This record gives sequence, structure tokens and C-alpha cells, in this order.
Amino acid sequence: MTLSPEGLKNKIAAGFTASAPHYDHHAALQQRAAHSLLNRLNEIKTQIPDGPVLEIGCGTGAVSKKLATLLADRHLTLIDLAPGMIAANRATMAPLIASNPLRVEWQICDAETIDTRHHYALIISCLTLQWFHDLPGSLHRLCSALLPGGILLCSYLGEQSFPEWRQAANTLGLHCTANPLPNTQQIQTSLRLLGQQNSLREEMLQISYPTVHDFFRSLKNTGTNTPTNSYSLTRGQMARLINGWQEQSRHSVTVTYQINTLMVQT
Repeated sequence: MTLSPEGLKNKIAAGFTASAPHYDHHAALQQRAAHSLLNRLNEIKTQIPDGPVLEIGCGTGAVSKKLATLLADRHLTLIDLAPGMIAANRATMAPLIASNPLRVEWQICDAETIDTRHHYALIISCLTLQWFHDLPGSLHRLCSALLPGGILLCSYLGEQSFPEWRQAANTLGLHCTANPLPNTQQIQTSLRLLGQQNSLREEMLQISYPTVHDFFRSLKNTGTNTPTNSYSLTRGQMARLINGWQEQSRHSVTVTYQINTLMVQT
């Protein structure tokens, strides 16, 4: 049965909430992506106008805790779809903002429905855009929530991610059930139609896992295994994929991720 957009969002939120207690132990990809995003932020921080900061998909706080020190004079609004992630983020941030707790606020909400009457000098997000139901419309909404000269800085998984998974499934005559990922050309076209200039950086990251099973377990343990497509494998087909891919890899398995960092300045 196909879920409604709202039903799918609820399922995504539940998956991330369930993963929150052990998320940081399995989030090698997310931590490396956060590091890359923060390096880019450090490069452009002098271009950010005065004003508050919004982080979308704040998770357990890999980016949030750096924002608290890198932009120490800013008011931070941290939002996430998953209540469990907000709880974990609060715990991460507590010691960093003990002297000024009012400079940070948290909201459990959907970034695709943010109130554009509030305006921000910076909107930042790490690996969240690929979960959006209406990406072009949401980018328009986010840009509308920027102050003049404000910056939207977001990283997302690109469609060239998981080539090893795709090849293993193809070799075995099985569907690759990886979720569909944003098409960068379509994103840039949408932004140009909105009159927004943008720049993009692409990085290919490789993460090694002891076994194929460990790779799939990492998806579950970071809440990123919620399917957004209509493809699924039976238990037997999944076992064939894991065993076949493992035979091809022989030892540890390497998975390639395309991390795209998008910057828009109004």
C-alpha cells in the first residue's frame, strides 16, 4: 500500500526517533558529511548577514554544536521531524549553552512547512533534502525565508550514491531498493527559474563496512532505511542480495556516497 505524504513523513520520523539512542555510534557517513558542510560554512561565514540561524534536520547535534561556537552571537532555531532526535539534540547542546540557554530553541516540525514570515541570515542542513516530498517547492519556500543577503547551505545525497549496491543487485537480477535521490540538474534548474544563483560542490565519500550485513544494519541504526519508493525485496531475495554482494566483495564492503553541498545566497 502506498502511503500518503503525511503517512510517509510519520514513518520517517518514527525511524529516526527509534535510531536516536544509538545513532552516533553508526553515523560514520553523517559525521563525515557534517565535517564537510562545516568546512564550507567556515569558508563563507563572513558573508552571512546579521540575523538568526535555522538548522533543518538537526539530528543528534553534529552540526548544531559547531554552530553554537562558530556563530556564538546568533540565535539558533533547531528543527527536526523526529521527536527522538530533538531530545538527543537538547542533551548534546545543554552544556554548550548553559550560560545562555535562551539563544537556542527547538521545534519538532516539518521543514517543508516552515513559516516563511520568519526570516533567517543562514539556513543550514546536513543530508536532509533527499527526504523532501516536494523538493523544488521546498527550496522556493526556504529561499523565501532568507533575509536579504541570507544564505541557504545544504548538503544532500546525490543520485550517484550506492553504485556498489546497484551493481550487486543488477548482477543478481534484483531490484536495487535504494531510495530515489535528488537530481542536481533539476535542482539547479528550479533555482534558476526562481532567479536564485547557486553554487554546488560534489564530493564522493567511501565508507568501509566489515560485511554487507553491517552496511544494511547501519541504515537501520541511523534511521535511514525507511523506503520512499515502491520497490521491496522478499526475505529470500534480500538474503540472495546480501550473500551475492558479499561473495563479490570477499572481505569488507566499500560503499560510495555522493555528497553534494548546495549554496544559495539571496
